[in-house]
Amino acid sequence: MIAEVPIFPRYPGVAHALAYLMARRVIERQWRAQGLRIRRYADIIEQARAYLAAHQEELLAQPAEVVQRNPRLRKMVEVEERDRERQWRKLARNGVVENPSNRSVR
Repeated sequence: MIAEVPIFPRYPGVAHALAYLMARRVIERQWRAQGLRIRRYADIIEQARAYLAAHQEELLAQPAEVVQRNPRLRKMVEVEERDRERQWRKLARNGVVENPSNRSVR
């Protein structure tokens, strides 16, 4: 059995990327429904960011489920967590960050 990857409370980059993609698709669908054509992609990006900020919890919960169901995405999250932890240990070893009691440095 594959272990579940904890997405909350820190959402990894994979979940953020999926949430942004979902927000962008919502905005594109809204534009198409209104009969608008995409002339400047920057407008879509700006509105997608605003939509993501307004609906963050909803949009981050859906990618969390997708990540937990998809083995490739789950693997990406595991690699991302290992890299983040490795980087944190490196910073702690060099004295850049303090060593809180809930983390261990090898």
